[in-house]
Amino acid sequence: MEGGCRALYLGPELPLELRDLRSLTWVKAVVIEPLDEGLRESARLIREGLYDCVAFTSPRGPLLLRGFLQGWPGGPRPLCVGPGTARAFSEAFGLRCYMPRTYTTGSLASLALELNCRSLLTLRSEQGDDELEAAVRASASVHRVNIYRERVLADLIPTGFNVVIASSALIAEAACQRLKDAVDLVIAMGPKAARKAKELCPKATVIEPQEHSFKAVRETLAMSGCS
Repeated sequence: MEGGCRALYLGPELPLELRDLRSLTWVKAVVIEPLDEGLRESARLIREGLYDCVAFTSPRGPLLLRGFLQGWPGGPRPLCVGPGTARAFSEAFGLRCYMPRTYTTGSLASLALELNCRSLLTLRSEQGDDELEAAVRASASVHRVNIYRERVLADLIPTGFNVVIASSALIAEAACQRLKDAVDLVIAMGPKAARKAKELCPKATVIEPQEHSFKAVRETLAMSGCS
């Protein structure tokens, strides 16, 4: 990348796949706030078998839920949006989950329909949109529970970076508003983050890897000259 690569990742923790990149700076400017009431309700609904499918849209979901649910019951089928979420579910409950061929909430909705989920429990971030629920509602009963809140501490975002890794639309928004025209490249982990980056970082190149994983982010950084 002309002028060098100064990449910024904002998140509550630094993923293993990004830890040895010399060009990357991690700033812990994202706070995840568990919503205990939602987590307790989710655990009860799953234990009681009131829904035949349960959808997770981020790795944080199963990792937060395991503190409230001791073991996954036999009835509900778990659905995970992508490989990172599937790994987190396996870590939390020792089981595999169903996963769509492409890693978006729209594909997750299609998977729920393919599996003939007549009732679907979705465990979400408070900031998440309702695309998943809306896509399934015509064919199944859907109940959404918000189990965590994501906050970006904008005052902690440093300047002087020309590459941003946006793992959510909220992070893309905060980073673009802070760094403005200094951003040359945004690597967006999902269509919503990509749309927000294109809106608020209009001069930047926005790349959305086909696989929404930190492994794919690392590969995209390497192809862009960041190591």
